[in-house]
Amino acid sequence: MLPIVALGEQQKVAEAAIKAGVKRFIPSEYGSDSSSDLVIEAVPFFQPKKAQLDWLTSHEEHITWTAIITGPFFDWGLELGMTGFDLNNRVATLVDGGNTRFTTSTVAQIGRPIISVLKHPSETRNQLVFVESFTTTQLEILNALQEATGQDWKVKEETSENVRLDGFKKLGEGDIVGGGASVIMALVLGSEALEDHTSVKGGIWNERLGLEKESVEDTVMAVIKQ
Repeated sequence: MLPIVALGEQQKVAEAAIKAGVKRFIPSEYGSDSSSDLVIEAVPFFQPKKAQLDWLTSHEEHITWTAIITGPFFDWGLELGMTGFDLNNRVATLVDGGNTRFTTSTVAQIGRPIISVLKHPSETRNQLVFVESFTTTQLEILNALQEATGQDWKVKEETSENVRLDGFKKLGEGDIVGGGASVIMALVLGSEALEDHTSVKGGIWNERLGLEKESVEDTVMAVIKQ
């Protein structure tokens, strides 16, 4: 998986794969649906991902591909506060009310579809493959956190527009990591629900790939116990 700053180099990797006779190329997705124009509008620095998908689609006579769409990394993002929760201070920042559904996967779950895709080459040929650990909301996560910690949390409210604008401000100041995280956070938690993959064309692939779903409560508890 390539970092965001290196996504523009992905076509070179794909071209080398074609020359080497690689049969299946799995682009660096593992997150948002970068085929969506609305997603690209919200997160412009995902444009290289969409360009790569368009390029692969136009070269299907030379190589097959599968793009694995997982939603944000849940446990990693929870630890780093990228979904609005400050674990150390027990503070939740609810974005647009906290009731927006978004599809997400644990770090462990994100690796499993690669093996499954290679075991199902025909079904996954030239496809966007959406997988998940679960689809949830900030309010559901907050309930799980309060249960896991045995404490009531302080709750703050914020709008996705403010989070997004703050992200672009940070990017303009050279804070690539912090700014990028805020822009993506606004995408994931915003009321437009662009990260809710349960209604995408073709649906969630977990059952077809033999992937079990996971539990919000169990995953939150595991993070808290670390």
